[in-house]
Amino acid sequence: MPAVVPQPCEDLPPQDKPAEALRLRDVFTLWSTKSKKPSTKAIDTARRVVEAFEQVCGDPPLAQLTRKHGLMLRDHFLTQGMSARTTRDRIELGDHAAAL
Repeated sequence: MPAVVPQPCEDLPPQDKPAEALRLRDVFTLWSTKSKKPSTKAIDTARRVVEAFEQVCGDPPLAQLTRKHGLMLRDHFLTQGMSARTTRDRIELGDHAAAL
């Protein structure tokens, strides 16, 4: 019988990944496809935030996220000309998306 080769976690769909392998994009996917689907506008906004985060901070596992990542994202938004209020709203989007 051939040995079973474990599948890398990156290749698994988000719902099948162990918690320690989840990344921000995985959480976005789970949130945006849940049964009570968010509005199209909310999904588009969250997608842009995730894309900006990945551009600025890379793609670390959630367990490795720190305040420094949030500050890097905030600084990126501010240097792109986003207002302080909108920047805060985009950063705090994660608080609303956390309720999967």
